[in-house]
Parts: sequence; C-alpha cells; structure tokens
Amino acid sequence: MNEIIGPLYYVFASDPNKEWQEHAEADTFFCFTNLMSEIRDNFIKMLDDSASGIGSSMQNVLTLLKKHDQQLWRCLEDRGVRPQFYLFRWLTLLLSQEFKMPDVIRVWDSLFADRRRFDFLYCVCCAMIMLKEFEDCLEAEKVDTKLLRSLCFQGIPDGRGLRAKCWKILLNYLPPLTTDWTDFLKKQRALYQQLLEELIITPGKQGSGTSREDVTFADHPLNPNPDSQWSQYFKDNDVLLQIDKDVRRLCPDISFFQQATDHPCERLVNADSGIETLRKRVEHTILKAANVGKNRLGITVTNSTRRKVAVEEYETLPEGQEAHWEVVERVLFLYAKLNPGQGYVQGMNEIIGPLYYVFASDPNKEWQEHAEADTFFCFTNLMSEIRDNFIKMLDDSASGIGSSMQNVLTLLKKHDQQLWRCLEDRGVRPQFYLFRWLTLLLSQEFKMPDVIRVWDSLFADRRRFDFLYCVCCAMIICIRSRILEGDFSDTMRTLQNYPDGDVIAVLFIYFKLLLFTWCLFTCTTTQSKTSMLSCLFTL
Repeated sequence: MNEIIGPLYYVFASDPNKEWQEHAEADTFFCFTNLMSEIRDNFIKMLDDSASGIGSSMQNVLTLLKKHDQQLWRCLEDRGVRPQFYLFRWLTLLLSQEFKMPDVIRVWDSLFADRRRFDFLYCVCCAMIMLKEFEDCLEAEKVDTKLLRSLCFQGIPDGRGLRAKCWKILLNYLPPLTTDWTDFLKKQRALYQQLLEELIITPGKQGSGTSREDVTFADHPLNPNPDSQWSQYFKDNDVLLQIDKDVRRLCPDISFFQQATDHPCERLVNADSGIETLRKRVEHTILKAANVGKNRLGITVTNSTRRKVAVEEYETLPEGQEAHWEVVERVLFLYAKLNPGQGYVQGMNEIIGPLYYVFASDPNKEWQEHAEADTFFCFTNLMSEIRDNFIKMLDDSASGIGSSMQNVLTLLKKHDQQLWRCLEDRGVRPQFYLFRWLTLLLSQEFKMPDVIRVWDSLFADRRRFDFLYCVCCAMIICIRSRILEGDFSDTMRTLQNYPDGDVIAVLFIYFKLLLFTWCLFTCTTTQSKTSMLSCLFTL
C-alpha cells in the first residue's frame, strides 16, 4: 500500500498553494481511503478468484491481449508465462513500480480521469506487454523475424528507437544476429564514407579554385566525345539540379527538413576545405541572367537577375550549417551515380523522406549520427524491390506499374463491383491516381505520422505489395459515397487529393477485406456470401 500512497502524498505535498500544502497529510489520508475503497479487493487473498479480485483483473488483460495480438498471447501461453509473475504487481500497485515518479503521475492523470478507470488500466497493461515483447525480441541474441513481423504489422510504438531498428531489419539491412550489429554497422558506414569520398569529395577538390588539372587539350568542357569526363560532369549536373529542385519541397507539412542537422558532413560544410559542395555546384550550374540596356548617358549597363525561388522551396542555411534536405540530396545523388541504368527519377525524394526522418530522429545518438549512411543502404534495398515502378519501359510488364494498378482494380471489382463499375463508366483511369499511390507507396496521400504507420505494416508484411494493393483498394472504398454521389470532376478531385482522415479507418477496411476473403472459403451459398458482405460493410 505504501507504493499506492506515495505518489498521492508527493503531489499534495508539492502543491504551490501553501495552505493546501500545509494540509497535505489530511488530504492524502482521505484520497487514499477513497482510492483503496475501489481497489481493496486486490489486497484480499481470499477474493483473488472472485469477480472483483485480482485474478479476474489479470484475466481481463489477457483477454484483451488475445483479442489484439493472438500470436503474442499464444507465445506467452506456450512458454508458461503465468500472469501472476508480472500482472499481479502491475495491477495491484497501479503500475507505481514500473515507471519513474513523473511517468507514474502522468499515467495516474488518465487513470483517475477515466470513468471506467480499470478498463483503462487493463489497456495500458496490454500495451506494456506488447511493448515489452518488442524490446525482448530486439534484445535477443537472434531476432525472431517471424515474431517481429507480427508485432510490427500492428504498428511500432513511438519512442525508444524501436521503429528505426525494426525498419532496418525488415528492409534486410541489419542481420538477424544482434551480436553482429556493431561490426556490420561499422563496416557499412565506413563503406558509405568511402563512396562519399570517391563520388563527391574528391571530384569536389578538382572542381574548386581557378586552375583545374582536369582541363587538358584532349579533354575539355567543349569536348563532344560522350566518354569525356566533362560530358559526364554536365550530365551529373542535370541530375543534381532535378534532385535539388525536388528535395527543396520535401514534406512541406513538417519543418524537420528545413532545420539544421546536428551531424553535418564536416568536410563539406567547412568553408576552408576548398571542396566544391553540391550546394556550390548547384549555384554554379544555374545560369545567371542579365538585362542589357543603356542608361540616360548612353552607356551600356547590365543588371544581373537572380533565379526566382518558389515560395514553398527551402532556402539554404548559412555557411557551416547543413539542413536535413541537403543530406537527403546527397544520398539521392550518390544513389543516382551508383545506379546509372536507372538514375534519379522524380518521386524518389518522397520515398527516401520518411526513411531519413525516422533514422535521423532516433533517440540513440550514435545511430542518429549515422542516419545518412543507414538511410542510403535501406533506401537502396527498398528501391531494389520497387525500381520497376520507376522504369517507363517496364510499365506494361508483369512487374511494372501497369500490372500493379490492374491488381488494385481487380481487388476493387472483387470486393465492390458497383464502385468499380462507377469508375469504369466515368472513364476514371488508374493512371490518374493509382500511379502516384503505388509508385510513392502512399507517401503523398497522408501526413507523415500516418505514412509511417502504414509503412510499419507495409515493411512487416512478407507479401508487402499485396498489402499495398489491399490498402489502395480500401482507400477507394473508404470514399465510396463521395465517388458514387459525385460526377467525373468530383471523383478526380477526391482521388487526386485524398481527404484528410484517420489512416486507422483505412486499415480497418483493409482488415475487413481480409476477413471477407477468408469467409468466401467458408460460405457455401451465394445468399450467405451476399449477406456476409453486406454485414461487413456496415460494421
């Protein structure tokens, strides 16, 4: 009971109102008495198995866990992890020994405010079990990838750096053996520094100053030979300009990418290094325009004009600082250099943005410091799976974007033929909306937190693109009333500017589609299938 009364007395005795603070002892006594009247059965052993006892409370938590994560519940059951080993203390002491005092007080704020406070307590305990399972899974000598996928599919908890670790495993960057992580990351990050040195820093040294050693009689800027180093330099500049234009508008709904990174590339931001950075290269590549005219005395004058910058574009930071969007620009430029067959395609910036955001926000400072390198390798792995979407000549192949769009429409026709027919009759082609949804993995359809939540499940699913097709289908069904009631222009406007809403509602429809597919194998008559479908979509 001392663990129960402690936080109560601490809050009352810390009251800035001196009169109330003076009577903290009396107030604590009465509040503690009232609270104990609600939880006293937890402290009476003979009532443990009654409806109001601790046994019933523990069972309520396990019932919740079974409902929301049956695999995790089954795992605990098979291992013989009895609730008395941990839930007894959690519930009896209202979590007062599981967190530090400020966190206990925060939990109790919500606990005391909730009319059904013990339902709230059961939910918190259930969430704690799921979080603990995350941590245990990631701290094991070998990560159980099957269990990890199951946990991640339902959403990864924010904080503690769990998401950054999970994504790196799910994207096949980190190996399953946690004992290998230190050496592996050290090797990969050193490799990235080597790529940075060879493709940006060393060429940047050649490009600085007034005298250039790479300008020779045989190879010079006007050399028409396609194998000329200068020809490649100019092609790289064209790619860099496109990347620069795109990353300056990355995720405008948050200010993160405009802010300075705490871990810039020191060799590039140092003004005394004499290296032509990508920032300087962009500035030198853009042609300066000038207006030529004569003044009143007849003297010819030129007035230079600067390139117009769109309002939504991010500005460069002062010398010595580097914004997050500049780090993303560098990663994309390296990727384009190392993948000349594909190069950079507009939209890749939207794929890399959430990856870098998660890694650069990692509370682990060491991992945060190397977010750039980790983003590069995870982005490369992800692109190896979706690269065909960015190659136009493969659009109509079995692995191209055309086939993916058709898969979504096939799903829609299967689950909601009326809605599919409506889109067909109005001539709403999938290229108008599904092309962007699928190519950019929905990164432009939702706000960043919702994109991250969808990607938790996307990366966790072994058949991740089947999951993506189902989510896209669910998105269309979520706005079916708008589509059916509107005309062509209304439909286009809604699909191309997907309404703001709760992404959980979309995922709920997704799970109903899965349930419907499963039920099709168990329903034997057309009437039962029809009634079942009607029931599902009125949930």
